[in-house]
Amino acid sequence: MDPAVQGEILSGEHALIQAQAHADTATVERLLSDDFHEIGSSGRYFGKSAVIDSLTRSLVLDFSLQTIEWIQAGPDCVILVYMAEVTRRRNNHSLTIKACRSSTWRREATGWRMLFHQGTLVPDMGRRDG
Repeated sequence: MDPAVQGEILSGEHALIQAQAHADTATVERLLSDDFHEIGSSGRYFGKSAVIDSLTRSLVLDFSLQTIEWIQAGPDCVILVYMAEVTRRRNNHSLTIKACRSSTWRREATGWRMLFHQGTLVPDMGRRDG
């Protein structure tokens, strides 16, 4: 796979996490495809507008990404699979979870945009602080 494409997609993945940390709806709007969908670690299904609406309710405090695997799904479609550890603040509590995540990125007229995302919790890794 083209290293430049990998760099663009990783940059987009990190930009989306940073946007969640700062409730930056403009970045999320730009990087998520108009027909974006997500299955969250809760098992719930979300569309783009629901993801944007949730930005102010759960802020990302810390994020690490490991074990990257790339799957070329077509000439303009790439799936990124990785393990992530995320700490979020919600309702004056922080929660750290580890999840296996996959993101499907599609090359569109404006560049690479995320089409689909899924996060699956790794058992017994959630812990609450404060």
